[in-house]
Amino acid sequence: MMTDIQSSTIHSDLPIKSSEEDIFSFASSAKEVVDHIFKDQQPESLVVGLSGAWGSGKTSYLNLIENQLNGYKTNGKSVITLRYVPWRVKNRETLLSSFLPTLINRISEEATKDPSLSNALRKGLKSAEKYAKLLEILETGLKPLAKWMPKSSSTSVEAILDLTKVLRTVFEPATIPDIEQLHQEAYEALEKLKIPVLVTIDDIDRLEPTEIVDLLRLVRATAQLPYITFIMSYDQTHVIEAVNKVLNVDGQQFLEKFIQLPVAVPRIAQITLNKILEQILDFQINRYEDTNINAQNPSRTLTSIIEDIEATEALHTPRDIYRIVNTCDLKFKTDRFKYNIKNLIYLAVIETKFPVIYDSLIKFIDRNLIRSRRKIDIQTQDIEPKEIYKKIKLSKSKKVAIDVLIHSILSEIK
Repeated sequence: MMTDIQSSTIHSDLPIKSSEEDIFSFASSAKEVVDHIFKDQQPESLVVGLSGAWGSGKTSYLNLIENQLNGYKTNGKSVITLRYVPWRVKNRETLLSSFLPTLINRISEEATKDPSLSNALRKGLKSAEKYAKLLEILETGLKPLAKWMPKSSSTSVEAILDLTKVLRTVFEPATIPDIEQLHQEAYEALEKLKIPVLVTIDDIDRLEPTEIVDLLRLVRATAQLPYITFIMSYDQTHVIEAVNKVLNVDGQQFLEKFIQLPVAVPRIAQITLNKILEQILDFQINRYEDTNINAQNPSRTLTSIIEDIEATEALHTPRDIYRIVNTCDLKFKTDRFKYNIKNLIYLAVIETKFPVIYDSLIKFIDRNLIRSRRKIDIQTQDIEPKEIYKKIKLSKSKKVAIDVLIHSILSEIK
């Protein structure tokens, strides 16, 4: 809630876990997504691509989707939820080999709670478990067996069918399970059980490019089982670039092949971002009795400061807010007698969002403070520090906006 976020000393940028913490109004959108997927769920599996820039709130949005599923029923049954965070897995082989067995075991646990489960379905579940286990064994063994594979084959899930066919031609067929038959039996069992499953896979864009491609292939293979929904969250630009690099194909078209429902994290209105930043800063400032922005109308002055910040395009995501207010709060404590509050905020924004500019700016300020103490006049042209921009390229409009912040800061030391 807003009161809680105001009173925090350090804003950790941790994702929210419930609608009570939802200051950006994501919950209603998350509810619509849940209803759209599960209200009249069909047997066919579904892969949802949840896209958003880093810091836009993808994990918070996933948490709210899972939160909406508490007590939610489809086909008269509760939805099983599984969260996968692939970048936390110690290696790629572990991720690929453990994924499907974990999923099938979770479904089996839920299904066997039903005492009326028929023997046929129990047998089908056993086939599903064998199918998952076989994939695990084959996926883990692909690396040492790679030399037996055609050069065109990939060490990924897509090579498994080819591998089993090779093995069945070399060894006695009866000793090698027929993976296609196991898949069919697993499919039929899960189709009859109608147990809805949601698998959320977060932060795909944190993986290495080859890992991203392998994970996408894994989902495409697993998504052939019924009543399983995947929601994969990522920065789309990053994932497309990874696919382009690894496969040398059009990354956008690659994603479109198996993502049936693209969903963007709801865009937070600029006025909302501005308002939340203003409220937190106002709370921070009022903790210091020895400072004031404008004794007659502090709120109006703070609003104009936020408008200056918006013009620099430094405020796009919740993460931008958290990082700026954390830096501001520290500067209020350490430098509030050196600069006025407005310029402390401007310095915090430049340090947080434009660190190269900040480094050059501080050097420039220090140099001119020395000149000032030596009573050397600072001419107007000295308040045009061109070297501040020499290491960074900015659009004309952004440079003009940042100049407003820099001139305000420099005028205080003139």
